[in-house]
Amino acid sequence: MIDVMGDLYDPSPNEITRNPEAIAKQKQLIGKIHETGAQVVMSSHPNKAMSAEAILEQLRAFEQRGVDVVKIVTVADTDEEFAETSTMLLHRELKTPFIHLCNGRFGRLHRYLGMKLGVSITFAVHDFEADIGFTQPSVRSMKTVAENIPWHIGTFCN
Repeated sequence: MIDVMGDLYDPSPNEITRNPEAIAKQKQLIGKIHETGAQVVMSSHPNKAMSAEAILEQLRAFEQRGVDVVKIVTVADTDEEFAETSTMLLHRELKTPFIHLCNGRFGRLHRYLGMKLGVSITFAVHDFEADIGFTQPSVRSMKTVAENIPWHIGTFCN
């Protein structure tokens, strides 16, 4: 899977271009990547809090470019921002598999819960030193959460 940034050919706020010429170039590149047999994830890392609607709109725009997976990394530092993460909305509304990750105070919690709420791909590290600012869980702790929460949104919702 090859990662194509959402603002490739036109660096833009929130790492999403709205420039039709840049989008056409992205679609052409995505087509060439698909011709090789590889899949494409289109990603952005705004690294700021965003509304659920803004996150959904951005990932829908990525879907329209013909990618296989869409990805966004936002921030959840407050309980309000955490409540606005929109992962369940993305599960309900997107047709494409998605990666939604958060950094910030609630980032690690979101990464544990995301895999239960419809996130298609998540990330973990082999080892890390405990650090409040580091949000990627270890493989061991991610596996423990997955095994000990026997629930997944796909089991109950379509």
